[in-house]
This record gives sequence, structure tokens and C-alpha cells, in this order.
Amino acid sequence: MPDMDAALLVMPQGCGTPVDVQRGDLTWRMAVSTDGTTPFDNVWPALIEWPVGVHPAGRLDASGLRLRRFTLRHPDGAALAGALARHIQDDRIVIEAGEIGMEAVFDGPRGTCTLT
Repeated sequence: MPDMDAALLVMPQGCGTPVDVQRGDLTWRMAVSTDGTTPFDNVWPALIEWPVGVHPAGRLDASGLRLRRFTLRHPDGAALAGALARHIQDDRIVIEAGEIGMEAVFDGPRGTCTLT
């Protein structure tokens, strides 16, 4: 998220306000709500803003894992999909109506792995 302040202006109520976070030599901003939840019963993604040019993914060793699909489920899946549509454009993300939950499917050196 390149500009959290601007993004929060168009996000649903309850996404939180930016707080500065640090761990070791990494610093970032994260939107945190007063009660620690996110909209749509915590299915809405948490917002993180990394400083320009300092994304921690570049520090990781290659694992051979690749995200195949990430599914978000909520009873009002259509409203969730509509609210996220302008913020996330990734064919691997699927939003469905159903019992609240998330599922990630990865392809890797040992085959497919599913986290629920």
C-alpha cells in the first residue's frame, strides 16, 4: 500500500488508523482499529504501508512456494467482493459467499499445500 492515509479515505469504516510499527531494523505503518478487528468480521485485509524501497520480501530466501489461490468467505460475499474490487486486482484472489473463513492454496516442491 503506497499511501495508507489516502487509501483509508476510501476504505470501509473500521479499517483503523495508521500506527508506526518496528521489529528489528524494519519499520512500517499499519492500520489498526480501536478493537483490533477489520471490517467484514475480520475478513477484510489488514493494511500495511512499507517505506519506499524497503519491502521485506526481498530479504527472504526462495522457498519454491507460490500462491495458487487465496479464498475469502463471508456471508455477504458479494458486498465484500464489491468493496475490495477497486483495491485488489489479482486473479488468484477469490471471494465467495459462505461461512466466514479464509483458505490459501500453495504450489511447492512437495506438491500442493492448503491452509485454512
